[in-house]
Amino acid sequence: MYRYGIFGRIEKHNMEKMVVKFTSIKKLTEKKEFPFYLLPETYKHYRHVYNTLESFWGAAIFSEHINKLMLTDRNNRAGFDKAILSELLALQTEHEKMFPQFVKTDVWSHNFLI
Repeated sequence: MYRYGIFGRIEKHNMEKMVVKFTSIKKLTEKKEFPFYLLPETYKHYRHVYNTLESFWGAAIFSEHINKLMLTDRNNRAGFDKAILSELLALQTEHEKMFPQFVKTDVWSHNFLI
């Protein structure tokens, strides 16, 4: 059985290893609950995006991932509608409040907005 995710095609036995990996990442951070109530439209229309954001919640990779969702250099993307984008911005703001250690303040750093 295969599943497709942000890592491409994943075989079932590898999915179990990834779950363990994500669980380990979450244990390393001081876990604060994911604010699911901020993303009702994203949950309805983009469940895969919601699941990815939830799995990265509380980790340094979250900021990089959400920035890549909102800003892309690929020309074949239509982008999110206003409701989804405002939910993502609210979620990003909440993550920055709860995990200030991951906020990049140097605008000249390599991956500030990527």
